Amino acid sequence: MTDRIDHLSPREGAMPAMPALDALLHGAVDLHHHGFPEFTFAHPTRQSDAEELRQAAAAGMAGIVMKSHFFPTTTISWHLNQMGLGAEAFPSITMNPCAGGFLPVAVEAAARQGARVLFMPTWGAEADQRRGGMSRYLGGYLESAKKFLPEDGLTVLDSAGRIRPEVTDCLAIAAAFGMMVATGHISPRESVAVVTEARRLGVREVMFQHPDSHSIGATREDIRAIVAAGGTVEFCAIGFTPAFQRLPMAECLEIIREVGAENVVLTTDCFFGWMPPAPELLRMTLGSMLHHGLSHTDAALLVRDNPRRLLGLPAWAEAARAPELAAAQ
Repeated sequence: MTDRIDHLSPREGAMPAMPALDALLHGAVDLHHHGFPEFTFAHPTRQSDAEELRQAAAAGMAGIVMKSHFFPTTTISWHLNQMGLGAEAFPSITMNPCAGGFLPVAVEAAARQGARVLFMPTWGAEADQRRGGMSRYLGGYLESAKKFLPEDGLTVLDSAGRIRPEVTDCLAIAAAFGMMVATGHISPRESVAVVTEARRLGVREVMFQHPDSHSIGATREDIRAIVAAGGTVEFCAIGFTPAFQRLPMAECLEIIREVGAENVVLTTDCFFGWMPPAPELLRMTLGSMLHHGLSHTDAALLVRDNPRRLLGLPAWAEAARAPELAAAQ
């Protein structure tokens, strides 16, 4: 028996290329990615942030939004971008307590250092602590996290159900600097309020984060309400991995068809050392979606056209898209 498999590809020993699938990542942006270190050295990622960006560039991606549950990613993104890795690190700030919570001066400082995304609280959100989401996960690594109490968590609404003034101030800064807003781990009800207030203030885009996650637990009705209010729905590739299986692929595609692919993005939420690199995780998930009936046109919306729109990047040039479209025929 021979080890030669060159009948499979012009390159000796290589498997056949999948140009139509690979081309979907050209110009793509991962809007939700956690780097290293995040909150402890005991929670490693698969590879370094620099290597992640190198692989993103090799896949033809435009860049990755660096998100942290603890600190603004402006400094690490600046240093990564000085390395000339070929794909851009887009910085962000998450309004958890250690970054000031709903603190306008922190948001403005991050914006003036290039932050492109303003995330609502994650583990610091009352909703997350009540549901035992990321806040509970932290308790496995940080002793102090075991003392979280939902009543001490952050909410965007006051007791009368109105957006808190400090939240409005933060959203106004996001609007002034052209930042995208993402809902983090606040509740679906709070998320609708944020989308509505953000759009009123002139925020271009708001992303409703991983509605299928345990931290959120949104219903189809919640998702429809977000889209009706002007928000974009996020599904994370991590949610389709065996460790999570948040939502059956078929049900996810049903939701995409219902609300329209133009209102959905696919991110990775890369966070664990056992996960593939972000470009490959996106590619795997897109391949699965295509297998289950998603069109190439809609797939391009999910990972490239919509994320670029949300970040305020130029549309992917038609000339650059021509080879991909030809390959997909």
